[in-house]
Amino acid sequence: MLYASPTLTLKPDNGSLAEISGLSNNGTVMRSPDTSKAAATLQIEVLRRMGPEARLQAAIDLCRTSRVLLLEGVHKRHPEYNARQAELAVIRLTLPTDLFLAAYPEAEGILP
Repeated sequence: MLYASPTLTLKPDNGSLAEISGLSNNGTVMRSPDTSKAAATLQIEVLRRMGPEARLQAAIDLCRTSRVLLLEGVHKRHPEYNARQAELAVIRLTLPTDLFLAAYPEAEGILP
Protein backbone atom coordinates (compact mmCIF):
# COMPACT_ATOMS: atom_id res chain seq x y z
CA MET A 1 0.00 0.00 0.00
CA LEU A 2 1.31 3.42 -0.93
CA TYR A 3 1.02 6.19 1.61
CA ALA A 4 2.49 9.48 2.63
CA SER A 5 2.49 11.31 5.92
CA PRO A 6 2.04 15.05 6.36
CA THR A 7 5.25 16.57 7.66
CA LEU A 8 5.95 19.88 5.96
CA THR A 9 3.55 22.80 6.02
CA LEU A 10 3.61 25.60 3.46
CA LYS A 11 1.87 28.91 3.84
CA PRO A 12 -0.48 29.37 0.89
CA ASP A 13 0.84 32.03 -1.49
CA ASN A 14 1.11 32.44 -5.22
CA GLY A 15 4.19 30.21 -5.49
CA SER A 16 3.32 27.52 -2.98
CA LEU A 17 3.61 23.88 -3.85
CA ALA A 18 0.05 23.56 -2.57
CA GLU A 19 -1.18 25.64 -5.49
CA ILE A 20 1.41 24.49 -8.02
CA SER A 21 1.20 20.73 -7.77
CA GLY A 22 -1.89 19.71 -5.87
CA LEU A 23 0.31 17.63 -3.57
CA SER A 24 -1.20 19.15 -0.49
CA ASN A 25 -4.08 18.65 1.85
CA ASN A 26 -5.05 21.84 3.66
CA GLY A 27 -1.62 23.38 3.01
CA THR A 28 0.32 20.34 4.23
CA VAL A 29 2.74 18.75 1.79
CA MET A 30 2.77 14.97 1.90
CA ARG A 31 6.25 13.48 2.37
CA SER A 32 7.15 9.81 2.29
CA PRO A 33 8.46 8.47 5.61
CA ASP A 34 11.77 7.57 3.96
CA THR A 35 12.38 11.11 2.62
CA SER A 36 14.37 13.52 4.77
CA LYS A 37 13.14 17.05 5.37
CA ALA A 38 16.17 18.37 3.47
CA ALA A 39 15.40 16.19 0.44
CA ALA A 40 11.72 17.14 0.54
CA THR A 41 12.60 20.84 0.75
CA LEU A 42 14.97 20.52 -2.21
CA GLN A 43 12.32 18.69 -4.22
CA ILE A 44 9.81 21.44 -3.50
CA GLU A 45 12.28 24.09 -4.66
CA VAL A 46 12.94 22.17 -7.90
CA LEU A 47 9.20 21.81 -8.53
CA ARG A 48 8.68 25.53 -7.90
CA ARG A 49 11.28 26.41 -10.54
CA MET A 50 9.77 24.12 -13.17
CA GLY A 51 7.41 25.60 -15.71
CA PRO A 52 3.93 24.14 -16.27
CA GLU A 53 5.07 22.09 -19.27
CA ALA A 54 7.96 20.56 -17.32
CA ARG A 55 5.67 19.69 -14.39
CA LEU A 56 3.19 18.11 -16.78
CA GLN A 57 5.97 16.09 -18.44
CA ALA A 58 7.21 14.96 -15.01
CA ALA A 59 3.67 13.80 -14.14
CA ILE A 60 3.38 11.92 -17.45
CA ASP A 61 6.76 10.26 -16.85
CA LEU A 62 5.70 9.20 -13.34
CA CYS A 63 2.46 7.78 -14.70
CA ARG A 64 4.33 5.77 -17.35
CA THR A 65 6.83 4.52 -14.79
CA SER A 66 3.98 3.48 -12.52
CA ARG A 67 2.36 1.46 -15.30
CA VAL A 68 5.67 -0.25 -16.12
CA LEU A 69 6.10 -1.19 -12.46
CA LEU A 70 2.51 -2.46 -12.29
CA LEU A 71 3.11 -4.56 -15.40
CA GLU A 72 6.32 -5.99 -13.97
CA GLY A 73 4.47 -6.92 -10.79
CA VAL A 74 1.74 -8.67 -12.79
CA HIS A 75 4.38 -10.63 -14.75
CA LYS A 76 6.03 -11.74 -11.50
CA ARG A 77 2.73 -12.83 -9.98
CA HIS A 78 1.38 -14.39 -13.18
CA PRO A 79 4.21 -15.57 -15.46
CA GLU A 80 1.63 -17.60 -17.39
CA TYR A 81 -0.16 -14.45 -18.64
CA ASN A 82 0.38 -13.42 -22.24
CA ALA A 83 0.85 -9.72 -23.10
CA ARG A 84 -2.90 -9.04 -23.42
CA GLN A 85 -3.74 -10.75 -20.14
CA ALA A 86 -0.98 -8.84 -18.35
CA GLU A 87 -2.27 -5.55 -19.74
CA LEU A 88 -5.80 -6.43 -18.63
CA ALA A 89 -4.47 -7.18 -15.15
CA VAL A 90 -2.85 -3.72 -15.05
CA ILE A 91 -6.12 -2.14 -16.17
CA ARG A 92 -7.94 -4.11 -13.48
CA LEU A 93 -5.58 -2.63 -10.88
CA THR A 94 -6.46 0.89 -11.99
CA LEU A 95 -10.25 0.63 -12.28
CA PRO A 96 -12.97 -0.21 -9.79
CA THR A 97 -13.97 -3.87 -10.20
CA ASP A 98 -17.48 -3.14 -11.44
CA LEU A 99 -16.23 -0.73 -14.09
CA PHE A 100 -13.48 -3.12 -15.18
CA LEU A 101 -15.95 -6.00 -15.57
CA ALA A 102 -18.43 -3.78 -17.42
CA ALA A 103 -15.72 -2.71 -19.87
CA TYR A 104 -13.99 -6.12 -20.14
CA PRO A 105 -16.56 -8.83 -19.33
CA GLU A 106 -14.40 -11.43 -21.08
CA ALA A 107 -11.61 -10.76 -18.57
CA GLU A 108 -13.50 -11.82 -15.44
CA GLY A 109 -10.88 -14.49 -14.65
CA ILE A 110 -7.94 -12.09 -14.95
CA LEU A 111 -6.42 -11.46 -11.54
CA PRO A 112 -4.08 -8.58 -10.73
